[in-house]
Amino acid sequence: MSKIVLFKKVLTVRIHFGIYAWNVIKWPERCLWCGGEVHRWLKISKKTIYDFRYRIFWFNLLSRQITLSYPVCKKHYFIGRLGDPFLYLSLALAVVAFLLEADLNSPHWWSLIFITLFVVGIIYFRRNYLLIHRVNENFVEISIPDGQYAKDFALLNNCNEMSGHLLMQDTDLNEIIYSDSLHESHFQDDRIMCSDESCIGTMEDGKCRECGRKI
Repeated sequence: MSKIVLFKKVLTVRIHFGIYAWNVIKWPERCLWCGGEVHRWLKISKKTIYDFRYRIFWFNLLSRQITLSYPVCKKHYFIGRLGDPFLYLSLALAVVAFLLEADLNSPHWWSLIFITLFVVGIIYFRRNYLLIHRVNENFVEISIPDGQYAKDFALLNNCNEMSGHLLMQDTDLNEIIYSDSLHESHFQDDRIMCSDESCIGTMEDGKCRECGRKI
């Protein structure tokens, strides 16, 4: 297998889903990244510009925005939170290092190191991250790394209709599967959840069993 084909395979092994905006997303009760025990909810946002209106003295950009939360373990919660800052910082350092090395007429070792970190970071997060690709009028396009988690996600959310490259939800199916799953931002029973949206702990005697937060 050539290096180009292997590189494309690393970047594209994902399953794309079409989730209708009015539906509550249900998640398998384990970390999306590693399949481990769930401790946190990781948020991800996406804005899609769908119209541009130009006037003589101004213009309007019309967009749709959505924020999703998905379950992760403690380790990948912190890795996910540091993902975007890491990529922006490594790219910025690569540019600064390149300019300094060009000005000093020195080898571009540091800029090469930082750009390598940037590329490795993109590959790593693309292989593990939940990605929101586009917010459409009636549904949102997301993708999950291929594997058992993606199969369980498709089953829980009734995604069984192929439309192009998307696995769409079946809107004609009335049966809703609730077993062994998490809602987007809370468990499905009547337990009192922690007031911290990023924590999935339950309250007991006025104190969160997971993070220790008190009412």
